[in-house]
Amino acid sequence: MYARLQLRKETNIERKSKIIQTALSDCIGKRSISKKDIINAQNKLEQYLNQKENLLSISNNKTTEIGIARTYAVGEDSGVSPCTNEVVNNQGVPFYPNKPIYTWQGMRFRSKAEVQMAKALDRVGVLFMPNCLARLTDPRKTDSRRNMEADFFVFYEGKWGILEVDGPSHKPESRVNEQERDRLFHHNGIAIIQRFTNSKCERHPDDVVREFLQIIKKIG
Repeated sequence: MYARLQLRKETNIERKSKIIQTALSDCIGKRSISKKDIINAQNKLEQYLNQKENLLSISNNKTTEIGIARTYAVGEDSGVSPCTNEVVNNQGVPFYPNKPIYTWQGMRFRSKAEVQMAKALDRVGVLFMPNCLARLTDPRKTDSRRNMEADFFVFYEGKWGILEVDGPSHKPESRVNEQERDRLFHHNGIAIIQRFTNSKCERHPDDVVREFLQIIKKIG
């Protein structure tokens, strides 16, 4: 009954059919579909549609929609070969089956707090890059290059800073790893890295941005 009530909220017949198919595929061995199953199926469909939207391939001056990005690896010999079954996107947000992805202005975010931070940074007109992968060097290791991601790279008054939104996954036991990660950014020239709680970023984003930019301004 509750599952049917949840489905009634969806007016698009095609989407409703896909939601039912997804829910059924997740409920093999179960006697009935619950409201929770329908909600999970709706979330999966939204994530799938968002992923397809972000994986638009331009070919022969035409935009074609593809389920899995067809990417190309450029080798040392300057040859180019197709790499199938690999989704590539410089925005580092991964897709998790049971976790929502929030979108704003064509960008993806892990939480509502991150969206609020993006809007606040936008209001003050600074250059920022959310959830982007950076390619950097670990000077403590020989020939060490790696990808790392920051929540927000922010450029202000000629200086770069990193603003981190620490959500529920940031626990005391993970602090050592976070400090090691911050040090690696320091080694690569990012002097300013500030962390703010998820709740503060969501409730008072403008205050967070104001404080963060003041720190960048003072540190030179």
